[in-house]
Amino acid sequence: MAKSLYTCGITHTEHTIEQLYCTQYDQFRRKQEFAILAVGILLVALSVLLPVSRPVRILLLALGGWVMVSRNLPARLRAQDVVQARKSLPVYRYEFYDDHLRMSGEGSKNLSYQDIIRLVEEKRYYYLFTGPATVMMLDRKELGKDDASFREFVQNKTGEKFRRARSILMLTLQDLLHKG
Repeated sequence: MAKSLYTCGITHTEHTIEQLYCTQYDQFRRKQEFAILAVGILLVALSVLLPVSRPVRILLLALGGWVMVSRNLPARLRAQDVVQARKSLPVYRYEFYDDHLRMSGEGSKNLSYQDIIRLVEEKRYYYLFTGPATVMMLDRKELGKDDASFREFVQNKTGEKFRRARSILMLTLQDLLHKG
């Protein structure tokens, strides 16, 4: 068998599982995020516009703020459920070859680069999505000095460009106009 060009992986912790689910949620639940933000804004607006008592105004304002800030609560709850349901958290290894990648951990599987539909990056991790509910999370520290060449390699092989992980609270006009 040919030698892999890059090797990387992830040793999951409670924190990485939460990061994984929140990033997945941010990438594929944009409509729900907008709805949650709209409800939060509505509650804040009602607290200002309605002629209600001060305690009700404070309650509406607090509730609206909480709704906006906790917009990825469903992802966090799902992550907690996954962590609690498992006896141990998984460790995954990824080997990147010229014509495919191999994933191993709880079993092993070869994947084509064409199976990857979205690439996402943040400061510490890369996310390679093969669907809205399936993602590979890679610890960038494991790539060391090969990080930049790995990034370019994956983009060339998949035909996709890396997107920045972002939340609706950090969106710019350019992000809103970009199809995602």
